[in-house]
Amino acid sequence: MAQSFYKTTRWKQKRSKILRRDEYLCQECKRYGKSVLATTVHHINPLEQQPGLATVSWNLVSLCQQCHDKMHDRTTNVLTELGKQWQERIRDRVGVSKSTDMNGHLSSYAVIMSRDADEQAKAEYFKTLKEANKCFEDANKEFDNVYLYQMVQCSETVSPLP
Repeated sequence: MAQSFYKTTRWKQKRSKILRRDEYLCQECKRYGKSVLATTVHHINPLEQQPGLATVSWNLVSLCQQCHDKMHDRTTNVLTELGKQWQERIRDRVGVSKSTDMNGHLSSYAVIMSRDADEQAKAEYFKTLKEANKCFEDANKEFDNVYLYQMVQCSETVSPLP
């Protein structure tokens, strides 16, 4: 799926938009005060794991090839520690929140998702969450520039998310 996705007009347009947003600079190098040309747009949450986030802007970052190679092991395609750090950073920025009860069981889950997340992305993202925790329901309220999604109180006990 991944290889054909990168050939689509939708991806090419989104890639151009992200490179412009990031001023064609590698965002990892920029963290260290370096100005290096970005040539790649990286999926912070990998396309294979979260296809619903394929064109969601907050899940994409401009990188130089050297930094992109540091994000995941090229032989196994598993995220490296640096790749996981970017996931944590984006999770903090996007606003993922989990609540657990006294026994450590998940009781609610909320995600603040940027307005540019299309309906398909939202549906796929929450389908994934619902498959993991079937007792959740989602509620959608529009706020200024974000949508708030909340998985409301469980009617049964579920295991905590990893």
